Amino acid sequence: MFGNYIWDYYANTILNYTYALTSFFLGYLLFLNKRKKVKLISIQNYEKFSINFVRVGMLIGVLAYVLWGITSGKSLQNIFLLGLLGFQDKVNTAVELGGNNYLKLMIEIFIPILSLALFTSMKKIEFSFWLLITIVIYLSQGFRYRIVLLLISFSLIYLFRNKVSINKILKLSLLVIPILILLLEFTQYRKSIRQSVVGIQTEFQVNDRPIFDTLFASSRNYLANASLIKYMVEENITYGYGDTMIMQVFIRMMPSSMFNNGVKPDPRGLMISNKSWGNRDAMYAGEAYDAVGGAYYELGSLGVIIFFLLLGFIVGYVNRKMYSAKNVEQFVLYVIIISSFFQLLTRGYLPQFFFTFGFMMLPFIIIKLRKSKKVVIHV
Repeated sequence: MFGNYIWDYYANTILNYTYALTSFFLGYLLFLNKRKKVKLISIQNYEKFSINFVRVGMLIGVLAYVLWGITSGKSLQNIFLLGLLGFQDKVNTAVELGGNNYLKLMIEIFIPILSLALFTSMKKIEFSFWLLITIVIYLSQGFRYRIVLLLISFSLIYLFRNKVSINKILKLSLLVIPILILLLEFTQYRKSIRQSVVGIQTEFQVNDRPIFDTLFASSRNYLANASLIKYMVEENITYGYGDTMIMQVFIRMMPSSMFNNGVKPDPRGLMISNKSWGNRDAMYAGEAYDAVGGAYYELGSLGVIIFFLLLGFIVGYVNRKMYSAKNVEQFVLYVIIISSFFQLLTRGYLPQFFFTFGFMMLPFIIIKLRKSKKVVIHV
């Protein structure tokens, strides 16, 4: 792929995926064996959640994104119309085009807020309005994972509300699968959408590839893993020992002024992955390793085993808490935690996951603070 012959490392890559799956289920089962019986609480018994909290949360997220667009020189017309009507102007400001990343990350709160909205008295038309705005904003960013996280969260809530059964799963699949296919097709234009958002003249070309080719192009992280493993083995590259998964989390939290020339060091793991292709086209095609590749880079196959063993244990713990949640916010909190692991598994870059996860936790932190001050939230 991209001129990089990686067939000889497919077996090694598949072996590491086997380690990952085995370790995950082992970690999950180890937790199940140690857990005590918990009293299961019916989701039907939850009280309605505050509709005003949802409205204020959505409004704050939208305003933060608009402010990011204005201060970063992006075209608001193109952001909310996805460049489909040909607007190619952009706002001129003195602020660099990158803008404030924390303002942009506020859009992560839409996922928990909309999930909480399902437990309010909100009318369907209002919910659809907020959902449409959310999808447009997520598409304007050019990334699919946020919409997938939203779908996973909604699906989990649906299954728990209606009691999980084969029949319910089949009905849900009939709804979710067409949405995912439509999403896959639409996001083939994400490069054109991103260019339109920043004011670059572009043309939307029809995606004439078969759906299975589109699906393959959207789920080939294992190729990036194989390329990474090949490069590290043949070039005798030392493991990261946490320099990307752990250290980069703290580096991203620190102000740029603390580094030479105000520039933070690039993640070594991503740099090694880019170099592994030996081809600039692959670097700019967005080929990135997943969680298996990220764990392998840090400590080889042992890193894969340790990482997925811990992940399985965590999922087992959260799953137990979800079944025994005492109120809406607790239940949705555990749903969001479970859903968030999709990004961790498919993207493989732990610092990005922590920042996304941190912003998704903001609504629950605010709820906790309000309750600690004994402020009653009324519907």
